[in-house]
Amino acid sequence: MGDLTLTAEQKEFQTMLRRFFGEHCSSEYLRGRLEHGSESDPAFWDKLSELGLFEFFSEGLEEGANGFRELALVAFESGRALCPESITGSLLGGPLLCQQLLTEKERKKINKTIGLDLSELSEGKKRVRMVPRSCTNVGFDDSNSAASGTVKFLHGSKASDIVLLEAANGEFYFVAAGGEYFSYGEGHVGVDLTRKLAVAEVKSAPCASVGSSVSEYLNNLNLVLKASEIAGICDKAVEMTVTHVKDRKQFEVPVGGFQAVQHGLADMYLAAEALSALVDFAAWAAESSKEQLPLATLSALGFAFEKGAWVCERAIQLHGGMGFTWEYDLHLYLRRIHAIQARYKGVLSNDEHIRELAVGE
Repeated sequence: MGDLTLTAEQKEFQTMLRRFFGEHCSSEYLRGRLEHGSESDPAFWDKLSELGLFEFFSEGLEEGANGFRELALVAFESGRALCPESITGSLLGGPLLCQQLLTEKERKKINKTIGLDLSELSEGKKRVRMVPRSCTNVGFDDSNSAASGTVKFLHGSKASDIVLLEAANGEFYFVAAGGEYFSYGEGHVGVDLTRKLAVAEVKSAPCASVGSSVSEYLNNLNLVLKASEIAGICDKAVEMTVTHVKDRKQFEVPVGGFQAVQHGLADMYLAAEALSALVDFAAWAAESSKEQLPLATLSALGFAFEKGAWVCERAIQLHGGMGFTWEYDLHLYLRRIHAIQARYKGVLSNDEHIRELAVGE
């Protein structure tokens, strides 16, 4: 089994990511996206291409690794920076799925069925969007090779060449998202103001399943990434609050010197660190102990949903009046968590599934 702790190379990789997001996902950049309501930013993807992430996950991994621990770090840092682009979905549904999880025979079959070379997804030349079953109402023809119906809450949809859609049976399907198959409605903004959404009517779009066994594993990986994104948001909320209580003064004393503030901040820190530990274990299990992955996934996601919004809400309270203003960014982080919860809360409502995992039935 692999080591649970991050290697020096993985820590360096995370440092590089933090520097990149710090430069290209500043508060000013996010506010600009809010003002213009753009669905996607081609210039950002150009910078991402220059960073070489797609090449790294396609070709730069050590032997025996599928790169998921590094991908979880991408999710953590993108959440920490509140990145408005769906990077992790494109990397998970692109190079990691196409290069690491699907065999060459399976790739050729899917290429033929949907008329798209999956290697272009692995190289980042074309983009894929992952859509959970909570956002789909799609049916398939008798051969399961064409999809029709409605897909809701698509983020960056018009910039996507293909959609990786989770069907009602839990299987993921590659669905061609070309103009002749997808008819998009007018874009709108949901609770997460940094991401513009759209609804699409799908008509006889060529599709191909990735298979039930791959779909189950892929679903767990995607859920761990969502928990990791929330963990990154919590880490940033703690950092912002620490900075604030050091700088903000009352009666010429930093408010961080008051015991009530210290206790509240300590509770935030403990929750954020516990979530990071659960996410780290789930990401490790994805590569090194797959039999533990389903329960590790639900543990990480469940704790993220329990504590993620609470950490941001506590951060807003400890910022005082400033924290509640539109001009301060904390509410944007809280909105991102609520948006993730709205999409994936159904995963944790299946009590029977959780009980089976817990008792091993």
